[in-house]
Amino acid sequence: MTSPFPFEVQTGSLSHRGMVRDHNEDSFLALPESGLWVVADGMGGHEAGEVASRMITEAAATIGRSSSAPDMLTRLVDRIDLAHRNIRDHSIRMGGATIGSTVVALLIYEAHFAVLWAG
Repeated sequence: MTSPFPFEVQTGSLSHRGMVRDHNEDSFLALPESGLWVVADGMGGHEAGEVASRMITEAAATIGRSSSAPDMLTRLVDRIDLAHRNIRDHSIRMGGATIGSTVVALLIYEAHFAVLWAG
């Protein structure tokens, strides 16, 4: 498969639960073939942060191959919106618990890129 980028991309990842929590609430996704990298970090101190972060990366993983940079951005925003709805539904099922995650994403399409951040 040919690279979708006019340059070489090397990807690595590592996560650690930190010094305070007893479990890791991070979730990450690296799809260099689609030009997408996502890190979601569950909101510590609240319930189910690991669930929220996983919902974000699982939704983002369905982005597929984009036809343009604007298409890629639209696809990711749609998936983040879907994850948001799923997280809210999960909160309702948990009796209105506070559930959330930060998210940062890097999108690269040919010579274009975008960085998204929320949280």
